[in-house]
Amino acid sequence: IAGVDGAGGALQRTTPAGTLFGVYEFIERELGVRWLWPGDLGRWAPRTKTVTVREQERTVRPMAFSEWRTSSNPAVWARRENAVKFDREQNQWLRRHRFGVVGGLTKGHAFTDYSARFHGSHPEFFNVLPDGRRESDPFYCYGNKTMVSMCVTEPEFVRQVVADWVASGMTNDILNANENDTAGKCCCARCLAADRTGDDEGRLARARAKFAAKDPKWYRALGSVTDRYVAFYKAVLDEGLKVTPDCRIIAGIYANYSEPPSDGTTLGDHVVLRYCPPIMYPWTVKKLDDFKRIWSGWSKTGAQLMMRPNFLLDGYNFPLVYYRWFADCYKFAAANGLYAQDFDALTGMYGANGLTLYVVAALNGDPTRPLAALENDYFAAFGKAAEKIRTYMAHFEDVTVRGTTAGVGQVENMEGGNWANFFTRAEEIFTQDEMKRGFALLAEADAAEDDPLVRRRIDFLRTGLTDACLVQKTQRGFSKWQKTGVVGDFANPYRKLLAYRAAHEHLGYAGRSTMEYLEGRIWPVYYGAVGESAVELTGWECRIGDEPWRPATTHGWLKNKRGVNAREGGEYRVTFDVKDATAPARLVFGAVDGEPIMKLNGETILSKHPVTGRSAWKTAFPVDVTGKLRAGANELWVSVSKGDGPRGLHRPVFIEEGKAR
Repeated sequence: IAGVDGAGGALQRTTPAGTLFGVYEFIERELGVRWLWPGDLGRWAPRTKTVTVREQERTVRPMAFSEWRTSSNPAVWARRENAVKFDREQNQWLRRHRFGVVGGLTKGHAFTDYSARFHGSHPEFFNVLPDGRRESDPFYCYGNKTMVSMCVTEPEFVRQVVADWVASGMTNDILNANENDTAGKCCCARCLAADRTGDDEGRLARARAKFAAKDPKWYRALGSVTDRYVAFYKAVLDEGLKVTPDCRIIAGIYANYSEPPSDGTTLGDHVVLRYCPPIMYPWTVKKLDDFKRIWSGWSKTGAQLMMRPNFLLDGYNFPLVYYRWFADCYKFAAANGLYAQDFDALTGMYGANGLTLYVVAALNGDPTRPLAALENDYFAAFGKAAEKIRTYMAHFEDVTVRGTTAGVGQVENMEGGNWANFFTRAEEIFTQDEMKRGFALLAEADAAEDDPLVRRRIDFLRTGLTDACLVQKTQRGFSKWQKTGVVGDFANPYRKLLAYRAAHEHLGYAGRSTMEYLEGRIWPVYYGAVGESAVELTGWECRIGDEPWRPATTHGWLKNKRGVNAREGGEYRVTFDVKDATAPARLVFGAVDGEPIMKLNGETILSKHPVTGRSAWKTAFPVDVTGKLRAGANELWVSVSKGDGPRGLHRPVFIEEGKAR
């Protein structure tokens, strides 16, 4: 067994590891080993007394660039060692399924820094909005300048793209021409003409009307703008080929430039195209048919096609069973010129949605395997309870399909889904009755099996389902808190959810980094850091520099009239009373963005942010003030400094009395 190998650790996805992949191929095909989910519990093989290996010679060529993006933030796990173990085992699982990122195709959006670099000197690089301005779309991501659409027919812009590539050292001979994370929006006469629709005036008039009405989807009035992007890709490639005959470019098929070219244009294999299909839950026959039609159309251009979907972000930690739809989509691509893949993203919800994740992983190793064989792999690991688990998965697959009419995922965005907020409305699909039925089926599976190992696998599924139920309870508490303002309505179920995760995270049933990132976008997660006796401090004042004190809120960043990028330090102050100045007490800060200095009644209680790392700006932390309080009024003063950007107290601060910590 031998293959092409490279320098670096064999389990690092950036390392060529052909020999290791050959060993995996042998173990899987000849010994029947299956890696259903990360860790020892997810490894299964048929029991046999004799192993017979026939004489054979095989050559296998795995896809060189096959990525399934993961996220890692050990800070949100109760124990760092559990996070490290989860990440290690998950990466090993991906390698066993032959994932690797060799070939230099890890490219994101290419022009996110262009606004900062060129807006003053080369405004012609940027889109012309319907009102004539060359600015970011004010109705998309609050006008985020890193997401401005480019004027892709501007010759100087094309030359700048190639010049940047040359200046970078032409890494891997792959030139990044990926548009920023937005639709094509330029309304200049040259871009409109490049689309060759023959309706430039009509399209522009409709776009202007929708833009004036502040319709965030105004760009749809332009129709397909594929032809201008095809012309851009060809122009960039032609310019790059002047530098080196080995030039290749990587670019996107996305949003309103995803339709195939209108005239049968040929691009050739020097162009790699990342197709981000607008398919997310709910899956429909029309979405699948559109995927196949669009994929086939681009395949005819001769370009190398990368599958770059977002639909694997779906489902959160609920048993959203959509593997049949994925398999249909993926098998079609694999049979029609699939060159590379970059999946966003691996949620890691193995306890709740393990069958779907296994099918995705296993198809990467061999896209020709029948779907029924992959199902049998998974269910065989449950021994005598296999049919019960099959019924369990079928139940939630039925729930998933019926949920397509609930409207939970039916939102009008470029991806066609609502994955980030899915958990806030998941109960509309996964009702309490449907979840109870799931638990009942797992109980039946338990009763059918007496093997301790198999029962641990059943319990693994139960752990994932329990987490989902606790999320539902927390979401109900969140909705109630929004109406009542009573902290405990949300905080109590949320603390139970966190306690459950802390007690079970070592099992590797779910990726906490993913869950808690998404939850933190919606829920007031800082309440998880306070006890039931906590009281929010109100009546804050703030000032920046020599400005006068003014009323402030801790439910947002400290800002001033000169803008959030001012370098002056911001100050906060508040006065509060306590019931018993001698009792144990602590202040809990929901989050501080920047470097804080804190004084209580004139005494410094904190001079450095106690949280380190990228998540420090949004992480709650306590400060013990036992023995530092006084009877009557207490004054808390906080100064927050930061080089640039938002800074200050942007989440509430609480006083918690009477409990030693």
